[in-house]
Amino acid sequence: MKTTSIFTAITFLLLIGTNIIGQEISKLLLNKIEPFKTMQGSTADIVQVLPGERIIEKTSLDGKTFLFCLDKNGRRTKIYEGNPVDYFSHSQNGNRICFSTGGDEFIVKDVNTLQEFRFVKLDPVYLSRFANISPDGEEITFFKSKRLRNEGETLNDDIIVVRNSSTKEDRVIGNGGCPKWSPNSSQIVFSRVEGGKCDWTDYLWIVNSDCTGLRQLNSTIHMGGAHVKWSSDGKYVMDSDREGNLRIVDVLKDEAVVIPMSRFGKAPDNARKEPSNSSWSPDGKSILAEIMTYNFRDEMLDKELFLISVDGTKIEKLIIPTLNNDEFRLNPKLFPIWLNNSELLFRNTQQGNLWNKAVVRSAE
Repeated sequence: MKTTSIFTAITFLLLIGTNIIGQEISKLLLNKIEPFKTMQGSTADIVQVLPGERIIEKTSLDGKTFLFCLDKNGRRTKIYEGNPVDYFSHSQNGNRICFSTGGDEFIVKDVNTLQEFRFVKLDPVYLSRFANISPDGEEITFFKSKRLRNEGETLNDDIIVVRNSSTKEDRVIGNGGCPKWSPNSSQIVFSRVEGGKCDWTDYLWIVNSDCTGLRQLNSTIHMGGAHVKWSSDGKYVMDSDREGNLRIVDVLKDEAVVIPMSRFGKAPDNARKEPSNSSWSPDGKSILAEIMTYNFRDEMLDKELFLISVDGTKIEKLIIPTLNNDEFRLNPKLFPIWLNNSELLFRNTQQGNLWNKAVVRSAE
């Protein structure tokens, strides 16, 4: 009896500031599927949508990375050709992009003029990674990871740095990784491993861009930091935790809505469901989530797409109709991308990886 009481108390503490959501799933049929002419013939493995109906695509060939900007007329402008690019981001207006090459160099490039600013980081101790440009295009964040860890050093020896692209001055936030800018460039959310142990139990922290106001988000919950996404209005961040639940955290109130995997249907026997990619709609009112089903051998059995309301109360499964009597299949390596609040961009493996767009809901 005493053990049960202790367990109940612990469970209660873990759920403070947390709302667990559980309601029925409805279905939403994608419609008006048609080829996306802007990207016909594209072999991109990463795509980002910029304002003004522009697309940034990343392709790799013979050990080189190519970045292109495509306008709505399909005109392709080469932005970069060179060493492999592990990650890239863009400013809110889409005029600047930032990427890192090989861990020792960051490049900020003007998409319109192709003018570039290079920051070389030849540090024998630290490898600088994951440069992320602020929405206003003025600063970048990155984190420095130890190239070789000595005995007793932990993941918390990684250091997050903010660099001004004009003055080249650095501000050190402290230990952590995976920094992400808020939409108005005023705050940065990042992950910090509890105790430095690599067990994927990161805690989320938030800090002002001037390195003041550091605090832990939703502190009673273990969360992962690699795939944190801000809503467009800056009110929420969304991620998944080590139990596989999706979480939507109110940044100001420090409260989380928890959406367990059971909300997305029952997995087959000896199988499990896990969240994969996710993204906010441009208006910040809903989330597109990719839910994978794996068997006990970690082989993928299924891939499903769901649309989730910001409060977690409404979940719709996206249904893709067959075309010309052929089965329509999403490319398993590429997550669909929001073109706007009503359309998605994705690839169909049954059509030679043809890029398509589809209406996910009527424009309001």
